[in-house]
Amino acid sequence: MPITVNDGLKTNAPRATDARYGKLGGGKTVPYATTAEALVAIAISYRHIGLTVNVANQEWWWKDDVTDDALVIKSNGASAGRAVLNLTEDGSYVLPQGNFLTEIIVMPAADIVLKIGTSPGAEDILPATPIAANEEYPLSTLVSAIKADKTIYFSGLTAATQINIYKK
Repeated sequence: MPITVNDGLKTNAPRATDARYGKLGGGKTVPYATTAEALVAIAISYRHIGLTVNVANQEWWWKDDVTDDALVIKSNGASAGRAVLNLTEDGSYVLPQGNFLTEIIVMPAADIVLKIGTSPGAEDILPATPIAANEEYPLSTLVSAIKADKTIYFSGLTAATQINIYKK
């Protein structure tokens, strides 16, 4: 039975209003490390279409269904074929099955030495490369995820960094 709320909610804690958005760590909401962790933490009976969770600093949601296979990365609405990551430490992006990664543009707030690979710390996409603060660093590449999702790992991030990912 719904409860009527005549005003907005104000949370006086560093936590998401919906506890399912992430997990509790150090008294605050932190992202799930993997989609598998989110799937285990939230039983199907507690999911609904539209439920959003934070996995590795990316929003994922049950867009059309509540089954495990229906959890998909949430589009940021910027443009078709583009995802934007805002990272402050090493992170990753899951290239969905059937897509090609064609370009990455990196914009750090401070000087960094970036590595990009298909496993944590790997350099098979970009070997350790110094990138100056507040400069755009474009990288053309071709990484395929034809048969299955492929995770792309970004290492060496020590400052706020925006990463624009373009895929087909």
